[in-house]
This record gives sequence, C-alpha cells and structure tokens, in this order.
Amino acid sequence: MHNPSKSSGAANGEMFLVKIVARLTPWFAPFPSAYFVARSSMEHLQIPLAVAIIIAAIVEFLGLTSVHTWLWLSDWNNRKRKIDPTAPAGYALALGLVYLTATIGLTILLEVFPALSTYAPALFPALALVGAFNLALISQQENREVLVRQEREERRAERSGWRSSERTGWRSEPVQVNVQEALTDWTGAERTETGLNDVNQARKSSRAGALNDLVAFYTQNPGASYSLAGQAVKRSKAWVSDAVAELEQVGRLRRNGHGIEIISEN
Repeated sequence: MHNPSKSSGAANGEMFLVKIVARLTPWFAPFPSAYFVARSSMEHLQIPLAVAIIIAAIVEFLGLTSVHTWLWLSDWNNRKRKIDPTAPAGYALALGLVYLTATIGLTILLEVFPALSTYAPALFPALALVGAFNLALISQQENREVLVRQEREERRAERSGWRSSERTGWRSEPVQVNVQEALTDWTGAERTETGLNDVNQARKSSRAGALNDLVAFYTQNPGASYSLAGQAVKRSKAWVSDAVAELEQVGRLRRNGHGIEIISEN
C-alpha cells in the first residue's frame, strides 16, 4: 500500500541533497581552471610548483570575488530607493573581465602561442590591481549600506517620536490673536498709538505662547529634530532654531548633544 508520508519524506530528502550539492559545487568549479593555470605557469613561465599553486589560487579567488561583488552591487542598484546612492556595478564587471583575460592568457594563449610567455608576467600586476579594486568596492558598498541604514533609522525614530507625542495626547494649541480688536483705534489712514501697542502686545503674547508650546513639546520629545518641532508648534525650522538658542540663553533648556534637555518650565 502506498504511503504518502514516506514519499513526502523521500522528496524532502532529495531536495535537501540537491541544495547541498548546489551550495558545494560552485566552490569546486574553479579547480580545473586553477589546475591548468598552475600547469601553464610551470611549463611556460618556469615557475616552481608552490608558486604556481599560489598563482592559480589567486586567479580563481579573484574571479569568484569579482563576480560576487558585481552581483552584490547590481542587486543593490535594483533594490535601492531613488534617493539612495548608485553602486558602481560596472567597475566590478570590468574586474571580472580582467580575471577572465588573465585566465585565458595563462592557459589557452600560452598553449597556442608559447612566445607570449615573455609578456605573460605583465598579467600579475593587473591581478594585484583587481584585488585592490575589489577591496575598495566592497569597503565603499559596506559604507554605503551603513549610511543608508542610519538614515532610515533616523527617519523611523522621528516618525516614532511623532506617533508617541500623538499617543500621549499632547497637542500644540496656537494662541489666538484677534488682530481686529487690537486695531480698534484705527482712524482713517493712521493707526493710533493705542492700536500699535495692542498689536505689539498681541505679537509678544503669540511668541510667548509658541515658546511655551516648544518647551512642552521638547519635554515629551527631547530627541526630536527642529523640523519635527516646527511642525508641532506651527513654526518654521529656522524659527525653532532661533527659539532654542533664545530659551537656552535664558536657562529654560540646553542642548546636550543627544537632544534638548528642559531645565525649567517656569
């Protein structure tokens, strides 16, 4: 009688073996090419066996590294946002072509044209250059990913801080100023001195209210940016910057390198 569970187990076992073979085979693939590079180096360049093995290993490992770097950078360019920097995948592809040229030059060309053995050593500085470029491309890509990750985390922290302020129920209520009442002493084309005083007093009251709102916002969101604070108190980022400097001078808050620390709310 057919047992479905056994068939399923056999299929899973076969898939497991296929995955193992698929992972191991690429590491064995460079060995034939490395063998021919080493043999050709010994025969045509009169290089000792130990050095020939090192040359073959360098050539093949550089090939693997170049292909891996090219695929890595290409995948980055396909997945990145428009605002993220573009990776120079073309350089990595060019390095892979240099590797291919070196392999063909040290095997097929030397077999067909032995006289080229005089010029073959010129390939070795090129291989050293491929290695240096690969290191530079990998380092740059790692830095690129770190910077983008940090930028995303900062944006996420800002959004989290804004949502936190909304959950706590804090709202910035702008001071309502009735300018019409402040200008009740308007006489034709001229404002009276009383009207001007009322307007100035209203402006001072509005700024004082906005400053108090800013202190209240930073009390609950000490790590928020000036841009986010400006949105909360209905002011510009430049206004927030000036206001923070003003409040710092009068001793109501201070910047501690990690955000805003409120000293006194009075």
